[in-house]
Amino acid sequence: MRGGDFEQNLSDMQAAPTADLAKDHRDIIVGVKTAHYAGPEWDAYEQAVRLRRPFRTALRRQSWLR
Repeated sequence: MRGGDFEQNLSDMQAAPTADLAKDHRDIIVGVKTAHYAGPEWDAYEQAVRLRRPFRTALRRQSWLR
């Protein structure tokens, strides 16, 4: 994670290319985590759900209730 503004960039949260990378490295990648996004949308979480579905891996959601 690069932090800060990078964590708020929804256009950088794309499930398909990330899923491809995860599939290529199944021996290393064991799950998906979504966290640190501070926007009101659910897009970050929805992208994480889309990502994990094709290869049925774990999903970890971290959030701060405000």
